[in-house]
Amino acid sequence: MEEGAVHEDGEQDDTAGDRSSSASAPQDGARREQAMADIVTSAKDAAYTAIGFGVLGFQRLQVRRQDLLRQLRDQRVDPDLSVEGARRQLSVLVRSVDEAIAPVRSNVEQRLDSLEGRLAGQAKEVVRSARSLVRQTEQQLRHAAGA
Repeated sequence: MEEGAVHEDGEQDDTAGDRSSSASAPQDGARREQAMADIVTSAKDAAYTAIGFGVLGFQRLQVRRQDLLRQLRDQRVDPDLSVEGARRQLSVLVRSVDEAIAPVRSNVEQRLDSLEGRLAGQAKEVVRSARSLVRQTEQQLRHAAGA
């Protein structure tokens, strides 16, 4: 009987199937490698996005700080009152930036949580380290802004 032929009882000869499953093993490996490459790329993109938002927020705060300092110099009023007013305005600005990026931050965090759950070993540690770095940078920015 030929390989792959159907027997009288309706069962198919499996010898041809054995060759096709062994031929698909390299394809499975290539798919896994591509999936891991996609995951790593996604993790990098998410980390770059999160860091980018932090940098943009910091730059925005710096511009606002410069504007406030310019206003203080122009007003020439009691320095203690002007500094306190500037701190309040900076605090308001920090809250408005937080509110503006909250939906994006939430989306990025959810994606990173999902990605981190699918990763193993070193890849998971890289994502955790990047997220920790972003949190530390954010804390430093808040401290520098007095928020």
